[in-house]
Amino acid sequence: MNKTLALATALAATLAFAGAASAATCKTKFLTGVWVGTANADGDDYCVVQFNTRGWIIQANCFDPASLKPTGTFDGRFTATPACKVAGNYDVIPVRGPKVLARFTGTLDPETGLMKGRVQSGSQPAVQYTFRQQW
Repeated sequence: MNKTLALATALAATLAFAGAASAATCKTKFLTGVWVGTANADGDDYCVVQFNTRGWIIQANCFDPASLKPTGTFDGRFTATPACKVAGNYDVIPVRGPKVLARFTGTLDPETGLMKGRVQSGSQPAVQYTFRQQW
């Protein structure tokens, strides 16, 4: 019975270690490429964003999905921690109106190419926001 218990304990420890070892380790360079993002609400604008390897936004264009008319752009930087937490501070620059500072906080799943979190912009309430990596 003791051998069975010892074997079960060793197997459980091995599986726990394997699970921890397979957990994603993220880097900011995982953001490199083109992403499409939108708030998790009907009718919200879509934004196409390109990041460089250091997380800086190279270009970003937002548009109304119904009319395909541009609504603005943004400029700033996102970073990822090894635990796949993502944060970004950026300026939202609408076609009309003043520039507004915004902050994204969320998580990155490098296996599925999804970045999900919340955007806080000015005094507006935070909204859920999702990015999907395109290439």
